[in-house]
Amino acid sequence: MAVAKKMRLKGFRNVHFAKITNGQYDTPVHLTGGKKINVELNYESEEYESDDMIDEQEYIFTGGEGTLSLKSLLPSEYALLFSNEVDEGEVTIKTSDIPANGALLFERQKRNSNDKRLYVLYNTKFAPSAIAAESVGKGGGEIDDELKFSVGETEDNLLIYFLDTDLASEQQKTKIGNWYKAVQFPGENTMYEVAKVDESKVGESKVGTSK
Repeated sequence: MAVAKKMRLKGFRNVHFAKITNGQYDTPVHLTGGKKINVELNYESEEYESDDMIDEQEYIFTGGEGTLSLKSLLPSEYALLFSNEVDEGEVTIKTSDIPANGALLFERQKRNSNDKRLYVLYNTKFAPSAIAAESVGKGGGEIDDELKFSVGETEDNLLIYFLDTDLASEQQKTKIGNWYKAVQFPGENTMYEVAKVDESKVGESKVGTSK
């Protein structure tokens, strides 16, 4: 077993999205130009009293949200994330388009090392992209596409899974090699059955059960 050594994390790269189609995760697709990500998980406190005092307290997950900044979006990425209609260079956005649920994958580097931390968020949904632009004159410059997304859980309460490559067992090294080929799961799970989700409810759907 490798000895854990605390190391600073830096950077952000290899953003992928694995869409849920007909109850299964598709092969992760690379979202090019990843710049920044922020994820917040929300919990509500529930307190239970007896004998004029609080004797028990629980925190209940109520959903999460985040932002993902990309250099720009390709037409194919509009189709993948927002289910917009794409025909070669044409992108058509309709109010009837329903964004897909799916897993969001990415990695961060460990400072002064070739090792990294690999992440997967199992149930995310992106809000349709806004449009922002400014003149390239004085004070102007590149504006990133900042995408908002919701974070949900799976039926067995999975939210996020990450794997440190420097601490990986032999079995986990296989997962590392397949990280962007198929969505990976904790422990010895090699398959994942995904329940059909209600894509009309952003952040409220739950996703299947590991096998």
